[in-house]
Amino acid sequence: MAQKIAAAADHGIHAFIFDWYHFEDGPFLDRPVDEGFLKATNNSRIKFAFMWANHDWQENLFPYTKGAPKPILYPAKVSPAAFDKICDHVIKDYFSHPSYWKIDGKPYFSFYDLTRLLDNFGSVEATRAGLDKFRAKAQAAGLPGLHLNAVAWGQPILPGEKVPVDSAKLVRDLGFDSVTSYVWVHHVVAAEAADGLQRSPRRLLQILGQGRRACSACPIFRTSPWAGTPARVATSVIRSTIPAIPSLTPSATTRPQTFAPRWK
Repeated sequence: MAQKIAAAADHGIHAFIFDWYHFEDGPFLDRPVDEGFLKATNNSRIKFAFMWANHDWQENLFPYTKGAPKPILYPAKVSPAAFDKICDHVIKDYFSHPSYWKIDGKPYFSFYDLTRLLDNFGSVEATRAGLDKFRAKAQAAGLPGLHLNAVAWGQPILPGEKVPVDSAKLVRDLGFDSVTSYVWVHHVVAAEAADGLQRSPRRLLQILGQGRRACSACPIFRTSPWAGTPARVATSVIRSTIPAIPSLTPSATTRPQTFAPRWK
């Protein structure tokens, strides 16, 4: 981990965002943070933050064997009481760390799946109340608040409904401070995306339908507790007044010299 921190910091990377798992009965795959990043002697050189990967954990999820069954081992849904414990845990054990990434002094915390988040509480109103309580807990701990980020992908469906909702309206109703994306394949047909990627990152952005990018923070690399994904670059397609933070996923072919000249 110390080598990864050094390499990132030496090449202008400002922060790592870890895919962070926590289910009803506790955390999962947290050693890369607790025993890796936090114990690295040079962790002051770069910031870190979390994206709560609030999805079902399936057997054979990674690495996946084609045709293998994928029974759910750990359901994504957590109770409001468990969500309270999650909030207390991250505020106490991570947000106070000097290297935790903050925007305007507020710790950044992202949610991967809005539909799953809504399932935890049962309605938009109850979910908003849960997020507001999270912010209040942070303020009670001496923080100025939280910067809550929503990962935009797919079409969220409200509990008990079958029709997808307006994603832009949903993130506003839930009070999120910014939106981002996880991987570009969440938004486009695979063949079109592959064509865009082969041409250039700018062409891929055109395919994604994102003309002008509004950024509330520096572009970030996301690192996962498992190996990298095939994704190269992704950006939010939600069009609203909420800032969008582009997401660049590292892989063997995503080098700074590949992207920097084309993104100017």
